[in-house]
Amino acid sequence: MPSAKAPELKIVQVKIGDLIASEYNPRKISPHDLEQLKASLKRFGFVDPLVVNSHPKRKNIIIGGHKRLIAAQENGATAKDTVPCVYLKLTEARERELNIRLNRNTGEWDWDILSKEFEVDDLHEFGFSETELMVNYDVGDGGWDGDDDDYGGGGGGGDGAELNLVGFEFGDIRGRASREVYDQFRDLYNAIKGDSAMMLEDILAEIVGRGK
Repeated sequence: MPSAKAPELKIVQVKIGDLIASEYNPRKISPHDLEQLKASLKRFGFVDPLVVNSHPKRKNIIIGGHKRLIAAQENGATAKDTVPCVYLKLTEARERELNIRLNRNTGEWDWDILSKEFEVDDLHEFGFSETELMVNYDVGDGGWDGDDDDYGGGGGGGDGAELNLVGFEFGDIRGRASREVYDQFRDLYNAIKGDSAMMLEDILAEIVGRGK
């Protein structure tokens, strides 16, 4: 399939009151992530423009950026305020495809690099959830060694000592599970974290149960 010619993109300021949320947008955002998005907008401003349709039949329908707009409004932006937008002229079918692709085709985190280049407290402040960090962040040069103290479990006071979820410290998992079971736990958590309300203990019990 030949590549489409890249459109010439131009950022324009558009009044919030003129923009229309797409009726099908499937994205949702947790209260935690919304607060982090609001904090980012306050600190850096609108550095990521909205993507909006200019097709006459879909004029001003938002393709990408619904949550950024909600965050801006919760930060106090009104219908008379403007936000940066990039216009694309797309049919509804192409608009829907791009909506999904903008949100789906985004890659994933390399936790080895994150653990090496960033402090866990900084990542927490930047918006990573406590659970993500407890599951994925590698605090030691040699990786996981089964020592609860490395992750603040067992009262060790490590870098992650303040990171716990509803009183269930991540060190409990590391102390109760073999490395193989823990790796299964981590992979399952990362696979379902956006679609499940399962707590960490429930996930671990599910994995341990499979091994019986």
